[in-house]
Amino acid sequence: MGNPNEYRLLKGYLSKARVPAGRVLNCGVAHGDNMPYADLFPGRQLVGIDIEAGPGVIVCDIEGDCSTLAGERFAMVLCCSVLEHTRRPWVVAQNLERLVAPGGVLYVTVPWAWRVHRYPIDFWRMSVEGLQSLFSPSISWERCAYITQTVGEILGVADEDHDRRGSYNGDIFIRTQMACVIGRASGSTPNSGLAAGSS
Repeated sequence: MGNPNEYRLLKGYLSKARVPAGRVLNCGVAHGDNMPYADLFPGRQLVGIDIEAGPGVIVCDIEGDCSTLAGERFAMVLCCSVLEHTRRPWVVAQNLERLVAPGGVLYVTVPWAWRVHRYPIDFWRMSVEGLQSLFSPSISWERCAYITQTVGEILGVADEDHDRRGSYNGDIFIRTQMACVIGRASGSTPNSGLAAGSS
């Protein structure tokens, strides 16, 4: 997570949505703060995975079989700024769906307009619609947005044409944007689940 608005978007979503009880998976965390979202999930265990070892990180190739996770399914799966580094993001999307529990929540962000950053390779840029197209219809999208580096600037998707109506303060070029989607896996959300953000 390199953009504070990614955190703001998720925090706002979690203030109103319920996440079933269980562990939270954070993908691609070896080179940064392993658990930047920990304060949003008090009382829950956060599990970090990456293709490289790091403090408290399980080595797991999210584009592979993820066998190191032993078939576990998670209440929430976070995958922020990872898909652009994978050769086959559609395969990663299928694996993410397998990792989220029924009724669980999936949060995925990917650059839409951003400089090249090779960690270790940089392949893709995606719109919200492109990002959604990687996943099956079993994910119900509950919150989708574009975010910029301007603090608090979270732009809607369905009702805006950013080329014509975006609030870019007269800039010719769009400031750094991320495409962000939050969806829920098919299946019921248990009534006994902890509300995210509560203990």
